[in-house]
Amino acid sequence: MPPFHPSSEAPLRLSFLLLGLGLSTAALAHPGGHMDGEMPYRPPTAATAPTAIPATYPDVVTALRDHASTASVALGAAKIVDLHREVRALNDLLAALPTKGGALSTEAKATLAQTAAHLQEQVNALVIAADKGNTSNGTVALTAIRADLDVLAALK
Repeated sequence: MPPFHPSSEAPLRLSFLLLGLGLSTAALAHPGGHMDGEMPYRPPTAATAPTAIPATYPDVVTALRDHASTASVALGAAKIVDLHREVRALNDLLAALPTKGGALSTEAKATLAQTAAHLQEQVNALVIAADKGNTSNGTVALTAIRADLDVLAALK
């Protein structure tokens, strides 16, 4: 190995290395450049409105059906954000469902409790399937949700 000499290429290589590190650090610090082509200001998105809870049991079941239909459309279009919005509404309505079933018979209340628990499991399965991009499992969950909603609609 030849001895180090000031005219060797090592200082030049070191200079290029340091220059490269300096440029890459600046590029990482300012990925959009230096004020050229600024990104327009976008105000934060507004929080979604709370779910409106209908006053009567049949209206709650109807609202559940509407949100399940919209969730089905969102799943088919792979609009996960929209699907999550509908699932949140489904969960809000499910939470209110037992309080709206006060006029139901004792047997119907028992069926309501059992069906609502199964419905909640299917809503959770829908979210998991959608988040994984598994449309077929999401469709199966929606089919089960519709069947549970049919049971809830028949309660008197």
